[in-house]
Amino acid sequence: PEIGYGGGGVSPSLLSCAKGHKLLAELLPLFPEHMVTSVLRAAVRQVEAIAQLQTAHVPAFSAALAAAPKQLKIEQAAALLQRLAAAPALRTGLQRPEVQGLVLGLLCHPHMSTGAPGAAESFYEAAGALAGTSEKVWDLLDAILPAADAAHTELLRALTGRLEGSELSDGCRGRLQAFGAALAAA
Repeated sequence: PEIGYGGGGVSPSLLSCAKGHKLLAELLPLFPEHMVTSVLRAAVRQVEAIAQLQTAHVPAFSAALAAAPKQLKIEQAAALLQRLAAAPALRTGLQRPEVQGLVLGLLCHPHMSTGAPGAAESFYEAAGALAGTSEKVWDLLDAILPAADAAHTELLRALTGRLEGSELSDGCRGRLQAFGAALAAA
């Protein structure tokens, strides 16, 4: 089944306007798994378009995108996370709360760190490449840390270990130090 048009997927217009975001925020929690999967696949495919949105942020939509991945099988969530990691628009996408919510939901899937650690590692590899100049990456990492289990915490430690000797902007260097301290306390 599709949502919004006859092409077998989710209408791009639902993901490119505030009214569509409001509608999906209301409906996404009610959808069965196959419809949730369709919406999340469409969001991943359209991350570049979402990154370019000039519409107002709909917080309920970001929250729905963050909550929805829990309904997916780990293989589905891992595939979406790997696709996001490979997205050329990841840097600009992370500027939008909708993309941050989706990434947060995928990374915090209950089985991501144990059932598909390779997907999380590939995302953190991509995020690490952006962490030197993007404070949004650090916002995302700060949001993930409280929900991280032991296996996920080890993935985050590996990421910070790789970044220790990297060239970072002053702001990002400070964020790395603060994150490292929070990680040590976890």
